[in-house]
Parts: sequence; C-alpha cells; structure tokens
Amino acid sequence: LTKPYTAAQLVKETGIAKGNTSRYIKKLKKLGLIEIDSIQGSNKYYKAVCDMRKLMELMPGQIEL
Repeated sequence: LTKPYTAAQLVKETGIAKGNTSRYIKKLKKLGLIEIDSIQGSNKYYKAVCDMRKLMELMPGQIEL
C-alpha cells in the first residue's frame, strides 16, 4: 500500500472478493500490519505499517506488487 485505501478501493485494486478483503483487513489490523489512517464519513482509510513483502509472505498468492 503506497497510500491509504478504503476496503472498497482494495477490492478494486486487488481483485480479491469483498468478503475476503474484509476478513484480511481484520486479520492484518489484529497483527498490527495495517492501521486506520483516517475516517471520512463512513469510509475508513487503511495504511500499511510494515513492508509489503512481509504481507505477501503472510498471504502467499493473495497480494501482488
């Protein structure tokens, strides 16, 4: 993640199903790998707080750079 994204934007960018994206966001937040950058209305913007390569190791085949 090079900039903050909403869950809907991540679905568009990654092609991962909406339900799976929500599940990954919850897991990544719990692991401390992403955090909420800002909230605008009902949209939460998430940003990575780690190296994207580490994310790829945790979810092989799910995220491409």
